[in-house]
Amino acid sequence: MNITTKVFNVQASVKYLNKCVLAAATFFAASSQAATCSYSVVNDWNTGFQGSITITNNGTSAINGWTVGWQYTANKITSSWNATLSGSNPYTATALDWNKTIQPGQSVSFGVQGDKNGGAAEKPTITGSVCSAVVSSASSVASSSVATTSSSSKSSVASSVVVSAASSVVSSAISSTPISTSSSALSSSSKSSVALSSSSVSSACGVSQCNWYGTLYPSCTTTTSGWGYENGKSCIATSTCATQPAPYGVVEGCPVSSSSSSVVSTSSSSTKTSSSVATTSSSVVATSSSVKSSSSSSVASSVATTGLKSLVTFPIGVAVNAGNENNSILNGSTSAQQQAVVFPNFSQFTAGNIMKMSYLHPSEASFTFTQADDLIAFANAHGIKMHAHTLIWHSDYQVPSFMKNYSGDFAAMMKTHVQTIASHFSGKVSSWDVVNEALAEDGDSTAVNGFRNSVFYQKMGLNFIDQAFINARAADPVADLFYNDFNIENGGTKTTNLLAMVDGMKTRGVPITGVGFQMHVLLDWPSASTIEAAMKAVADRGLKVKISELDVRVNNPYNSSAPVYTSLTADAAAKQKERYRQIVASYMKVVPAAQRGGITVWGVWDTDSWLNTASAPDWPLLFDANFQAKPAWQGFADGLTSAP
Repeated sequence: MNITTKVFNVQASVKYLNKCVLAAATFFAASSQAATCSYSVVNDWNTGFQGSITITNNGTSAINGWTVGWQYTANKITSSWNATLSGSNPYTATALDWNKTIQPGQSVSFGVQGDKNGGAAEKPTITGSVCSAVVSSASSVASSSVATTSSSSKSSVASSVVVSAASSVVSSAISSTPISTSSSALSSSSKSSVALSSSSVSSACGVSQCNWYGTLYPSCTTTTSGWGYENGKSCIATSTCATQPAPYGVVEGCPVSSSSSSVVSTSSSSTKTSSSVATTSSSVVATSSSVKSSSSSSVASSVATTGLKSLVTFPIGVAVNAGNENNSILNGSTSAQQQAVVFPNFSQFTAGNIMKMSYLHPSEASFTFTQADDLIAFANAHGIKMHAHTLIWHSDYQVPSFMKNYSGDFAAMMKTHVQTIASHFSGKVSSWDVVNEALAEDGDSTAVNGFRNSVFYQKMGLNFIDQAFINARAADPVADLFYNDFNIENGGTKTTNLLAMVDGMKTRGVPITGVGFQMHVLLDWPSASTIEAAMKAVADRGLKVKISELDVRVNNPYNSSAPVYTSLTADAAAKQKERYRQIVASYMKVVPAAQRGGITVWGVWDTDSWLNTASAPDWPLLFDANFQAKPAWQGFADGLTSAP
């Protein structure tokens, strides 16, 4: 029997036995519990951690009011949100008025932040009458199965699914069957395990769902195409779901909870990444020596059909226009050309403008989400995540006019602003630039204590930053929360002030996840070593690091002795290529894998860059006016594949 046949037989056995186990779990769960309660560590650093507790109603009637408890061995909580916390290890959390009711099939989550006290970030058992059950629900079992697959070694993918289903007999049978660890066999096995959760659940329920690239979402009832939002959840129209390739698409399964969705999504993401990287690994590894020597053709030949995003597991992003903007990637005159280069290369979008303050909150009583919702639906339809930009920004043209001379309770107004927007997009975006450019530039004569003298600082002092993060976390317990700024990579006073600011935020228990370095840089400034030192200083504090708005200007308007380029010469292109390689390689070198928030290029192609004007032309991006990859693209790819 050849190895392919063995893998097929193993998968068939896993599928059949998991179906039996899941069906049995469904029967017992229905008669023994109302909810499942889970605890997950969503972020941790050298001294602290951030945890999320999720309560999922698996019953047939609403849960009205809940109280849960847990205890750590060493950890200690310093702050919490979305629940009333009491006690001091053990802790008790009680529902707030707005989240005390959990409808059947729905979930609520609340968050905590704490000190490790010299230990590791713990995952305690959540207890309470609402979640005191012996057996998990079908959807929880499915999630557990996939989560086990994600965390197990590649050589035991199929057997770990059976182990998670609590069948020792099957585990023994599977473990005695050799399974290939080749990329093709692993990819097949991994995909089968994701599809397995969907198909196994189907026999127990019969409710239409969508397996969207490994993540289970409800199928929409009234939305006929694209993504919708029904019954308090994101959903996918059946017609849109059906366009996916096997093994994904429409399934008949139990209603999926947000907690199980996130678990399946995590497993799927790692599985898909392993698969896609494995697919190209032989060509990349085979040419690694030429990659490191910055050959113009090495990486291009090996990733021409898969692009930059397949070289790494963290987000490779791009800023895009959308809505009513010129050159919208959705329906503008250049949308086809943009999509042709964006889809293979980038795994994350940032809206260049339409998720800024004046677009989303033009007047005190009105919020406008349509353009942003359309972009997010478009991104989701193509398997692209969203980084949201930005909740608070000082720029005069982006501060809604009603805020500038607000005479009421400014802090209360800002709380409503942040929580309304973050709540609307909760579950739809991966991360936020919560506060943008609050630090003053070096030499700014109007600065106050190192901060920009904005209307927000004038009204609330430094507390406006803390409150923005606290309110964002209260409205969205999952998304990564970044502080974002420019010139913080240059090692000057602004860099020093940044580090002091984040140190203070961590001391006060403010739920900051990371720092975004905009990285609008020149060919020769700042130095690579200076950039490395700044990113490392943030990473050493346990925060994620994101290069959030990368572009490399060819001309230097600040140095009269610098060469002036009127076109992208071969010399300029070569220098730009090396500069991209330096920056990306520095990121790979000093930012630990778990703290890489991603790298985003600020625009798709040169013609549309904010740095390219009629009076001062420039060519700062990866693709030229004809949407052809420049040497800069090669430099970026070389940086991604640099040895750590």
